[in-house]
Amino acid sequence: TEAVAIYSLAYNLVAFIQEFFPVNALSWIFLTKIDNKDEMGYIFRRSAKYLFWFGILAGLGSLVFVPWSVNLVFPKYHNAWPLFRIMLLVFPIFGVYKILKEVLTILREYKLLTLRIPTESLANVISLVVFLPIFGLMGVGISYVVIYAVRVVFFYPPLVRLHPSFRIKVKDLFSFDDDDVVFIKKLWRHFLFMFRSFSLKHR
Repeated sequence: TEAVAIYSLAYNLVAFIQEFFPVNALSWIFLTKIDNKDEMGYIFRRSAKYLFWFGILAGLGSLVFVPWSVNLVFPKYHNAWPLFRIMLLVFPIFGVYKILKEVLTILREYKLLTLRIPTESLANVISLVVFLPIFGLMGVGISYVVIYAVRVVFFYPPLVRLHPSFRIKVKDLFSFDDDDVVFIKKLWRHFLFMFRSFSLKHR
């Protein structure tokens, strides 16, 4: 019973934070570019890069603030934090997986999306059999991260094989160019606009 409570809290907190990943709006952008694979590829590469870094920042922020804030309300759940910290490792690849799934859905690669289910089920069983005896309850968290890694590995190679313009170079994830400057400026202006709108409504 205690193990179930610990896992439930860790899992639900991680799932709640994942809801803040800005992925859903990208579907409409991809749909407008469906006839231009090069532009779709460019948007995909940029989106994957920004979601990768958003995941890192979300993980670091959650690592600091979530246990502190939850402990104020539920101090007895401190045993959940080791598992929660392990599951936070999924954040850098979570956004990449979500954008991969969105793109494959829009491109109607239904066969690939369907084949993921038995592959993931097998990977889930194997990872739990391997990690649970070694790490105990923490093995569930490791398995959780492994499953998302398997999803990315399963989706990405076929996507770039069918559509080479979607290929991501690892060095691009860590580069910073003029397009990134433009994106950051637009993001900052949007943030200021939202902040001002919120302030005016609550005066």
